[in-house]
Amino acid sequence: ILEFIKNNTYSLKKKKSLNGLKFAPYYGCMLNIPPFLKTKIHLSKVMEDLLTYLGGTSVFWGYKTVCCGTFLSVVRPDAVSKVINKIFESAISMGAECIVTACSMCHLNLEIRGSIKNKLPVFHFSELIALSIGEEAHLNWFKRHIINPLPLLKEKKILES
Repeated sequence: ILEFIKNNTYSLKKKKSLNGLKFAPYYGCMLNIPPFLKTKIHLSKVMEDLLTYLGGTSVFWGYKTVCCGTFLSVVRPDAVSKVINKIFESAISMGAECIVTACSMCHLNLEIRGSIKNKLPVFHFSELIALSIGEEAHLNWFKRHIINPLPLLKEKKILES
């Protein structure tokens, strides 16, 4: 899907802006294979380009390709929590208002394994696309997030109160 989006970003019909939402793009390790090891195109900046086009603002940070501990989440949650906390702390220190991921496992780990008090909302990039193109069928999905994203979306006037 990232390759499709890379080739079709500017054909999306924006209905709502992300109003400068400061996001930390998080690819994790599974999606980030160095270009010289791949036979396909490099996808490391797709979310930044897409979400900036939709009105968001990407923050530059050093953790966008750090492994979230996917394979250790069940057997060593203590080890994963340390990594996830560093990911959150780094995103917060860079001024991010949320973390956006392209990987469902990373999204899960970020939401359930962080143990710091003030965690950022986490979005799958497809959720922000849906908001921006005016798709509303998914709005009840946000209630399923462990870290409630609704206050941020309302504060940024991406969703009405």
